[in-house]
Amino acid sequence: MVDIKFGPSKEKLVLAAGCSNGAILIFRPKEIFSVENWVAEFEFVASTNGITSISWSQCSYEPLMLAIGCCSKPSSDLFVIEDTHEGLVQIWWINEKAGVCERAIKDIKENHKETVNDVAWAPFMARSFHILLSCSIDCSIIFWKINPEINKEGDMVDIHIDIMNKINLELIVYT
Repeated sequence: MVDIKFGPSKEKLVLAAGCSNGAILIFRPKEIFSVENWVAEFEFVASTNGITSISWSQCSYEPLMLAIGCCSKPSSDLFVIEDTHEGLVQIWWINEKAGVCERAIKDIKENHKETVNDVAWAPFMARSFHILLSCSIDCSIIFWKINPEINKEGDMVDIHIDIMNKINLELIVYT
């Protein structure tokens, strides 16, 4: 495991775990008041190169969304899993009715050039969109503007992602 995060409080107890082989597991306890027995409800592979970080959206009235930061190059200890979707920043959502996790968008056109170290959702403060930040080994920080379209049944039907800002930081070496 390389990262683990509890989900938003609206979901009681839900836990996402990211593995070095690129797999993501979503767990819930069998009983809400007992944390002894956890069940993996969902499992999917985000990247054959591995993942580095995960972050839950905290919005209380939309389906659960999970941002994932991924490695740009495979690690030698990873095994290859076929039929995956690659991308250094990914957004997945849990479709509770269908019982699956789905990639919210297949192709983010502009992205980092190297491994993404971390992803983080900004607090949701009654904006009409979400803000996701990602930072990379390539010394860049990207502010993503995310607009999910939700139908009357509460399902995500589409998602629009744009770059609000990209900052390239220069490494400063002190001697």
